[in-house]
Amino acid sequence: MKTPTLSPASRPVPKAEGGWVRTARVFARHRTAFLAGFVLGVIILLALGAPLIAPYPPDYIDLGARARPPGPDHLLGTDRLGRDIASRLLFGARVSLFVAGTAILLATALGTLVGLVAGYLGGWVDAVLSRTVDALLSMPTFFILVAVQSLLPPSAWNVVGVIGLTVWLGLARIVRGQVLSLREREFIVAARAVGVPTSRIIARHLLPNVAGPVIVFATLGVADAILIEAALSFLGLGVPPFEASWGNMLTDGQVAALSGAWWIPLFPGLVILVTALAVNLVGDGLQQAVFR
Repeated sequence: MKTPTLSPASRPVPKAEGGWVRTARVFARHRTAFLAGFVLGVIILLALGAPLIAPYPPDYIDLGARARPPGPDHLLGTDRLGRDIASRLLFGARVSLFVAGTAILLATALGTLVGLVAGYLGGWVDAVLSRTVDALLSMPTFFILVAVQSLLPPSAWNVVGVIGLTVWLGLARIVRGQVLSLREREFIVAARAVGVPTSRIIARHLLPNVAGPVIVFATLGVADAILIEAALSFLGLGVPPFEASWGNMLTDGQVAALSGAWWIPLFPGLVILVTALAVNLVGDGLQQAVFR
C-alpha cells in the first residue's frame, strides 16, 4: 500500500523554539563559558557548605602553628596568627560572594528602574535622569567608593550599599537606549491605544524585552564587585578586619609575604582571580548567547 503523503499546507508545523531555550542551548555550546559556570557553581557550593567542610573555625587561633606552610594538618598552611587558610577561604567566600551578589542585585534593580522610567516617559523626566547619570559617570568611580567608604565604619552592609549605589549607572544608559527603540514598536503603541496603564506596559512589555542585557550586566558586574570588595578590604575600608574575607586575607598576607610566607597571600589571590575569571567567562558566554 502506498503511504499517503501530506501536502505542505497540511503538514504539522514544529513549534518555534522559545528565546530563552535558544539562549540556553547557545550558552551550553559555548564550552569555555559552560566550564566556567561549572567552576563558579563549585565555588558557590563550597561557600554554602563551609560550616560542614571547613576543617577549623575561621577565627580559631593556634599560636603554636603560626605561619606554617601547607602540610597534612593544614592543607593550605596557616597565617601569622595560626588560623587555617583553607577554612578562612571557605568562610571568606561566603562574605565576598554575598557582598558582591547583593550589591549587584541592588545596582541591577536601580539601573533597570531608572532606565525604564527615563526611556519610556521621556520629556523632562528623561532629561533630568539622563543628565544626572551623565554627571555621575564623569566622576572616577573607584575614588568615589574610597572617599565615601572612608567616612563609614567598616561593615559588609556598608560595602554593599556603596557598591550598589555606584555601579548602576552604566546599566541605566543601556536600558534607556533599549526602551527608546521599543516604545515606538507596534505592540507598545497598541497597548497605549487600548488604555493599558503605564506601569503594566513597563512591567509586562518592556521589562521582558530588556531582560537579556540586564542579565549580562548583572553577571559581569559580579566579577567587578568581587574585585572592588577585595580592594576596599585590602585598604582597610571594607569588611571589618576580624571577619574572614578574601580582601582581608590579602591584607594579612601583605607583610607575611616579605618574610617568606608566600602561601598566605597566594591562595586568596588565586581564589579571587579564578572566581573573577569564571564570572567574566560566564558573562561573555551569556552575552554571545543573548545577542546572537
